[in-house]
Amino acid sequence: WLWHLLWVLTFTIHLLMVNAVLGGTVLSAVALGRGRAGRGLAARFASINTWAISFAITFAIAPLLCMQLLYGRFFYSATILLAGAWLTMLGLLTVAYYLNYVVKRRLKDGGAPLLPILVQALLFLTIAGIQVAVSLLHQRPDRWGAVSDRPWSVLGDPAFVPRYLHFVFAAVAMAGGALAWWRMRRLESGADVRFGVQAALGATALQIPVGFWLLFALPR
Repeated sequence: WLWHLLWVLTFTIHLLMVNAVLGGTVLSAVALGRGRAGRGLAARFASINTWAISFAITFAIAPLLCMQLLYGRFFYSATILLAGAWLTMLGLLTVAYYLNYVVKRRLKDGGAPLLPILVQALLFLTIAGIQVAVSLLHQRPDRWGAVSDRPWSVLGDPAFVPRYLHFVFAAVAMAGGALAWWRMRRLESGADVRFGVQAALGATALQIPVGFWLLFALPR
C-alpha cells in the first residue's frame, strides 16, 4: 500500500507540471495566432515553462521507480516494444526545452515567435502521444505480439485517440484555469482572465463526449 500511495502522490505532482507545460504551450500558440496581443500571455507561459519543464522531468523519477517496482514487467516490456519512439522522446524533449529559451528571447526583443511556439507545442503533443501509447500498451499484454510485428499498430487501438484527447484537453483546461485564477488573485481582469476561463470551460466541455468515447472504447 505504501508504494501505491507514493506512486499516486508523486505521479500527481508530475502530472501537474506536465499539464502546465503542455497546456501552457498550446494556449501560447493559440494566443499568438490571434495576433501580437497574445505576446504577454505567451511570455508568461514561457517563463513558467522555464522551471515547469525541469520540475516535470525531476518529478517523473519517483513515480517511474514506483512503477518499476509495482508493474515493471509490464511497463518496461511496453517501452521495449516501442523502443524507437521511447528513445526519440528524449531528443524531442531536449529540442522543445531549448525552443522555450528561443521563444523567451524573441519575446523579450519584441517579436512574436509564432513558429517556434507552434513547433514546441507540436513536440510536446508528440511526446504526450508516445507516453499515452506506452501507457496503453503496458495495460494490454494481449496486444504485445501484434505490436512486436508492427509497432505503429498501437495507434490503431480503439482507446488510443480518446485516451490521448482526454489527457490533452485536461492539460489545456488546467492551464487555462490556473491562468484565470492567478490573474484574478492579483486583482487583475481583462483579456487574460477571459482567455483562461474560455480555454478551461471549452476544454472541459470537450471532455464530456471524449470521456464517454473513452469509456466505451475500453475493453470489458
